[in-house]
Amino acid sequence: MLGEVKRRYDAVFVNRFDPIPAGTLFTVWGELRFKGTARLLWPILRWYVLRQTRRLQLEPVKVRAEASGFSRSG
Repeated sequence: MLGEVKRRYDAVFVNRFDPIPAGTLFTVWGELRFKGTARLLWPILRWYVLRQTRRLQLEPVKVRAEASGFSRSG
């Protein structure tokens, strides 16, 4: 579990690695709570938060796993 407390938001992220028959399932769960006027911008910021999560959390793990020889079977 990773937590961040910033001036404009608080965030908690949980990364899970679960074994499945085809390999490993990587799951990221996150909760963000914007503070102050940033709360009003959440409908606009949602796409940005999802994009950043993919770019900063999911893609690096995927690249590292594929470089290590781990990949999806199929």
